[in-house]
Amino acid sequence: MFKKKLKAEQLALMQIKAEEFEQQLQDFIILNAREIRYDIIKQIAKRKFGWRCTRQKPDKESGSEALTHAKSDWDVVWIDSDFHVDRLRSLKPY
Repeated sequence: MFKKKLKAEQLALMQIKAEEFEQQLQDFIILNAREIRYDIIKQIAKRKFGWRCTRQKPDKESGSEALTHAKSDWDVVWIDSDFHVDRLRSLKPY
């Protein structure tokens, strides 16, 4: 019983952290880094411009999936290779 209660509390805390993390993301420009082959592009985006980059796995600290490639609402995309126009269909109208 105690373990179940503790686990439920931990899950609730992780949910709160994830929501706070997602709120903080609204202040950043998000770069879709899925198609970037060169790490220097991501480093410049983070260090020089203060942008956040999408990633493969959820955030370790907060557990948030907000910046994963599949679920992120990104602002800028960088593609190093050729692409089909269908990839741009996920762009938002704003």
